Amino acid sequence: WFGTTVLSLAQVREAAHALGGSVNDLFITGAVDAAGEIHRAAGHPVDHLRVSMPVSTRHDRSAGGNAFSPTQMLAPTGPMSPVERFAALHEILAAVKEERVIGALEGAASAASVLPSVAIVRTGQHLAGAVDFVCSNVRAAPFDLYIGGAAMEANYPIGPLAGTAFNLTTMSYRGWLFLGLMVDAAAVPDPERLLEQLDRSYDALLAAGGVEERARP
Repeated sequence: WFGTTVLSLAQVREAAHALGGSVNDLFITGAVDAAGEIHRAAGHPVDHLRVSMPVSTRHDRSAGGNAFSPTQMLAPTGPMSPVERFAALHEILAAVKEERVIGALEGAASAASVLPSVAIVRTGQHLAGAVDFVCSNVRAAPFDLYIGGAAMEANYPIGPLAGTAFNLTTMSYRGWLFLGLMVDAAAVPDPERLLEQLDRSYDALLAAGGVEERARP
């Protein structure tokens, strides 16, 4: 199942700055909050969920191709205010980005390139099985894009599930954060409800950061 929503990049920056963090902090916090609320609504409350998040390892912005390492973190999903959850995840994300394991993973990726494909696939499936959901923040082109001469007005990303319950990916383009939600309906029986809860969670975070009314394209 695939659904979409959108946030104003300027509003997210304003709210995140007021809360003492970054755009990515607010993006992840909304996803974590929504996941916790969905579990409580289903009668299965959890205190933590494991989230996978790609972290950029690029040092040369002029280089092409992808340059990232996958990271995992235990995110707090128990009841708490938007401000408290944002502060908690801000600290967790800062620690994750500084971990030396990210650099080590680069070396592991190089070593994996010489392994048989079946070994790489099985290892990936094992790692994915320990993750509840994925969040990914992707930069889009900082200029207008065209397809066959027609201007692209929106750019909703589709992130792979890779054995997880859902993948929420955001891509910034033309002043908006376009969010694509890919869901395994076997794991999340009511994906529409998850998307609605994501919107409520982001509305609450924007309000906590002083944004009174959420902008729409």
